[in-house]
Amino acid sequence: MSAALDTSPEDSARWEQEARQAVWDAYEYETQEEAVNVFHASRARTKIVSCPARTSKSYASWKDVLPDILLHGARVAFDPDVKTQIGWIVAPNYVLAKEFDYAWTDLVENASRAGFNFNIDRKSNNVTQGDMQIVINWGKNLKGDVVRDIITVKSATNINVLQSEEVDWAILSEAARLPQLVWTKFLSTRVGRSIWPTTPDIQAVWIWDEIQKSSNPALEIASFNFTGKANPGYDWNRYWLEHMKTEMDCVFIDIDDEASDDEYDKAYDDAESKFVVRPIDMKAPPSAENGHDCFDDTTECRSMKADGFAEQFGGKWVFHRGRVVPLRETEGANGQPPHVIDFDLDWYEYARMDVSFDYGYSDGTCIGFWFIGGSQVVLYDSVYETEMTPDDVASEVMSKIQKIALKFNRDPKSLVRRYVGDPQQPAVEEQFRRRGIPIWPVDKLMQRSRKAGHLELMNLLKADPATGELGMLVHKRNREVIKEWSTLRRNDKVGEDAPSSLIGRDHAYDMARYFVMTKPISRDLISRRHKKSDFEVARQRILRTQYRERVVTVQSQYGARRVGGML
Repeated sequence: MSAALDTSPEDSARWEQEARQAVWDAYEYETQEEAVNVFHASRARTKIVSCPARTSKSYASWKDVLPDILLHGARVAFDPDVKTQIGWIVAPNYVLAKEFDYAWTDLVENASRAGFNFNIDRKSNNVTQGDMQIVINWGKNLKGDVVRDIITVKSATNINVLQSEEVDWAILSEAARLPQLVWTKFLSTRVGRSIWPTTPDIQAVWIWDEIQKSSNPALEIASFNFTGKANPGYDWNRYWLEHMKTEMDCVFIDIDDEASDDEYDKAYDDAESKFVVRPIDMKAPPSAENGHDCFDDTTECRSMKADGFAEQFGGKWVFHRGRVVPLRETEGANGQPPHVIDFDLDWYEYARMDVSFDYGYSDGTCIGFWFIGGSQVVLYDSVYETEMTPDDVASEVMSKIQKIALKFNRDPKSLVRRYVGDPQQPAVEEQFRRRGIPIWPVDKLMQRSRKAGHLELMNLLKADPATGELGMLVHKRNREVIKEWSTLRRNDKVGEDAPSSLIGRDHAYDMARYFVMTKPISRDLISRRHKKSDFEVARQRILRTQYRERVVTVQSQYGARRVGGML
């Protein structure tokens, strides 16, 4: 509301909501699901509508903006400060700007029928030429200034067109298909409020990160999830067919390998009748009375645990496909032990510690504090922050070491065995050296090798086949590290060594790679060692003779040399 009206914030909010509802009533807009009502009631600065395909998220996003446009025009009669309002529909390309089709219908074709009369200075819906715009002229305000609403489609195929004036509102159409820079570099600095309708996509971790921030009300971010119930024309027959096909893929048959074909067929039919849910009405949505309620997590729908179905039909963000670090936070499906622990191990009291870091000022720094056992390493603690200077990193490391040493009654000077630096950040290493802290000398080229480092990291995450003991554990206090590793995925569109080969933050991943390339497993805790093969004994004997030169000796399976076996 304008300052020209002397009303309380509560009265203004109530008047605004009633006015918005009046606009929807004039256009005979009715919602089909309570989640859509909650979405429209929110006035958060950023509203993320993360839903399955064909759940009316684009339609609802446009309808959420429509009252802002029409009520803006109504203010011309009494608000002398009202100005021209600019709105953008930003899409991956002009064809995908579905929200503009709805805008065209409401503002160009059906406005008079809904009872709204206004002058349109310009209207164009030319997808081929990329000219999609509606300009509404509301006349002059009390100061004599012409007031307009300008709705324009912007295509992310030419990202430079987003460098422009202030924008009052923006719809990020199919937001998961937009480059992250569309928001972080361009829109976040010039948009008043925004709506992001999208289907979850593992290529867009940055949107998932924004959704996680919605738990903090101070950030004015809200996230919403509709189901097919929001669309009165949703094809539930297709839904149930895909649901049954997905559950059939989960059918498990416990039968002897020598069973006959008839016995196998009977076992499969029995298993299918047990595992595959069939609805009473294929044209009705899932519910407790019709099959089961797939959208209720307590139902534990098997189809919703399959990545493809969960993403496209359940609107869930799934992070198993292309996952880089297979970290288990809980026990695996086949009883594999979790990597994440919530307790301290008894051998910490006499184990050495290594410290490794990946440095970046604006994009983030990760520092890891590792306890080294005879056959196991544990990420005991970490620091994950942005805007840290090289001196901040050195100070934080010293402070953390003092606290850990005090907890385990250790001498801080003898606690840490190695400081492993970022091979691409000599400035940070220099700060350590100025404080008399030596950085472990590792061949920088080999340490940077992503392939070799990844191989070593995977080897540590595996369980020892003889004992079942994992080579690497992570304490649950390392929340940011766990979050990063849970979402970091490969970009299949580029090669492994390309700068954009990974999707998501990778600071903790790089920190761990630098660490494991020093072959950290301790030789001191011999009680925890397992018997070495003759080959391993011979290999270590050769390495001891070459230790002074720290020669790169071991060939990786990728054909690139890596640092190996330094004692």
